[in-house]
Amino acid sequence: MPSGPVEPEKPRTTEVPPPDGTTIDDVIEEAPPAPVEDADLDDVVTLDTGVRVSVAEISAITVEAETPGELAGPAVAATIRFENESGEVLDVGGAIVSLVDAAGNVAVPTTSSPAAPAIGTVDDGEAAEGTYVFRIPEDTRNEITLMVDYAAGAPVVVFHGSVA
Repeated sequence: MPSGPVEPEKPRTTEVPPPDGTTIDDVIEEAPPAPVEDADLDDVVTLDTGVRVSVAEISAITVEAETPGELAGPAVAATIRFENESGEVLDVGGAIVSLVDAAGNVAVPTTSSPAAPAIGTVDDGEAAEGTYVFRIPEDTRNEITLMVDYAAGAPVVVFHGSVA
């Protein structure tokens, strides 16, 4: 057995050429922001991508805490419907749905029942739904903003309305 301190191995280094001849000093242009489509909660929004987005159901509920860190209490459950008429398979597993209450606060999403986000893909001509649940005080439901972003770079649908 050797005695004394053991020298650590020196890390290996391999030179990696920059992609496409770029350098650290190159300026990359910002991508333009995704278009936004404003709508009322009861509208069906047909996007130029061939996808229709709607709020199939929205209701005020009370959730029970189901996992560590969750809180029970007043919430809103929104079922979002994605209809695919794009001519291609639509992946809805990465859809992001968020809610802002009347006070301008971003509502806290929860995985408590009946939460069941959209997953997988939707064939052309088919539809899928996902239910998204947000903790939100009862007194800030009079004017909510529900944002649905189904894919990076796709138009964002922004629904406005009230939840009783």
